[in-house]
Amino acid sequence: MLDRDQYSYTDPAAFRYADQLAEPDVCILDTDSRLDPPHVAYEKVLQVGRAFGLHTVGLTGRSGGKLKAVCDATICVPWERTADVQERHLAIYHALCAMLEGVFFPQ
Repeated sequence: MLDRDQYSYTDPAAFRYADQLAEPDVCILDTDSRLDPPHVAYEKVLQVGRAFGLHTVGLTGRSGGKLKAVCDATICVPWERTADVQERHLAIYHALCAMLEGVFFPQ
């Protein structure tokens, strides 16, 4: 894996995006309902984010696809059909938001 400075030359767009996020305890969350999407832009941002020391989390389908390899933590739902994966991601996303709201905005 490349280090932080090398990414400024190999992928400047991903470098700029991750550099804007680079603060302590920042987490990048990516969802992927297809097993191996044809685009790699988000994969690059996650790789650069890791080089910056950011936490990376992915929500994926059954196998985890390419996203699993570039995330610190991956939640793989046991479905393969895109609609089924997206339906489960929505429930997980709402649960994560509720937990974060409880931390940041306690009653």
